[in-house]
Order: sequence, then C-alpha cells, then structure tokens
Amino acid sequence: MLFVPGDHANAEIPVAPDGDYYIRSETPDGVFNGVHQLMPGPKPGYVRVVYCDHIFWIRGATVIWSERESAAGQLITIENNNGGRREIFCLPDPAALQPENLGLDQNEIDRIRADQSSSGDMRDRLRSIRDGFTRQ
Repeated sequence: MLFVPGDHANAEIPVAPDGDYYIRSETPDGVFNGVHQLMPGPKPGYVRVVYCDHIFWIRGATVIWSERESAAGQLITIENNNGGRREIFCLPDPAALQPENLGLDQNEIDRIRADQSSSGDMRDRLRSIRDGFTRQ
C-alpha cells in the first residue's frame, strides 16, 4: 500500500485502496440526494483530500458540494461500488467535510471557492434565461 506524508501530527496517511468510490448524500430519512465520484489516485484538475484517514482526489466542486450538503444536515457516506454492490467505506464526521479539515492549504481553498462562485453565477444566469423562455 502506498503511503503519503500527511499534515496530521507527522502521521503517514494511506491512499485509499483501488476501487470505485463515491461520496453520497441522503436526507436524514434516507432519500437519495446526490453523489460525486472520488478517485483513489491523482487526476488532472482534482485536489488531494483526506476523508476518514485515507487520501482521495476530488474535483473542487465536490469540496464545496459536500460542505453544503453536510451543513444542510444531510447524511454523507463514502462508498465503494464493488462489483455493482454499494459498500460503505466510512461515515465522515461532518466537521471533516469542511474544506479547512480536508488537508487543503488556504490558497487552494480560496481558489476553489472563487471557481465555484463564478460557475454558480453562470448557472444562475443560464437558469434565468431558461425561465424567460419557458414563461407563457
């Protein structure tokens, strides 16, 4: 297993084992709310984070999405899709979903927030345009 030096008291944090990982959001009563993919290895455009004492790589949008889902009181799980079966890998503590607790430096967090803010503005503009065409 590959180990990468971590920021947590000089401990070494293992990279997640190979697999097909997702971070899943459900309402408190178990209704599916959304899912994002997690990578067990580096990928261009993805950031390195630590969930449940394992290293994953995720998109910046996933950092912000998981923070918002957790703040809204959704149940967040990290799952591995193993041969078509969903297996819970871990249940991250809600505080661990805050960008400041994912092992990201402040410059990276600021960049992710700025990127997501500008893409959110574009979605709002497109939604307004769409609504303008669909009103009768």
